[in-house]
Amino acid sequence: MNKLKFLMIFILSLSLVIFISCGGKSKKINEVAEEEQNVLDEEAEAKKAELPTTYLVEKGDELWTIAEKAEIYGNKWQWPLIYDANRDILDSYTGLKEGQKLIIPRNVSAVEIEAAKERAMELGIPPVEKSVKVKGEEEEIAGLTEETEKTRETSTSSEDLSSEEQSGTQLEEETEPTPIPEIPGKTSKGGINITGIIIGLLLVVAIIVLFLFYQKKKKEEEEEENKTDDTSSGSGGILT
Repeated sequence: MNKLKFLMIFILSLSLVIFISCGGKSKKINEVAEEEQNVLDEEAEAKKAELPTTYLVEKGDELWTIAEKAEIYGNKWQWPLIYDANRDILDSYTGLKEGQKLIIPRNVSAVEIEAAKERAMELGIPPVEKSVKVKGEEEEIAGLTEETEKTRETSTSSEDLSSEEQSGTQLEEETEPTPIPEIPGKTSKGGINITGIIIGLLLVVAIIVLFLFYQKKKKEEEEEENKTDDTSSGSGGILT
């Protein structure tokens, strides 16, 4: 019985150690993640502070060409942000004057950026470049001769062969065994060690089982002792 008690105490101590170690690991993981996020935020703020907040208009500049510059926004459709910030000196969307000093707003939300893009597209400024068709393309297609048609038939037959070869390679690729997906980490998003929790639960179950076994064993021993006492008392009465 002493060995059983010792085993129960040992398992309980081991489970506590595992729980404590898992909690410490998850806490360290969370702290490291927070530190990395803080570093990234600081770098983003530093880069944002280095960007210019004003722009001096040069010859040939338009609002959208300014917005398209990498050091401004890198997107020509965000030009309404510049226009709204400089309405006191701008009469229209076009016709900038050389030497004008424009304010470049920086603390702009994502909602304001999307609204500016939609507004620029609705106004059609800048105009969208349309793709130009190659001249004479339709005439060449319409004026194909019989000789070119024959070459096309030959090319189609060769294409059929190549397509068959491609289909054969595709079948070979399909027959290849599917790669085994990587096993995800045992740690959840919250930094909780799932493996440690499972081990802890198993240890708790083992403790409960041992405790019940211990109670059962103790009860049996008590019953045996009672029987022994009854037997001894009975035999003592007969001797007297």
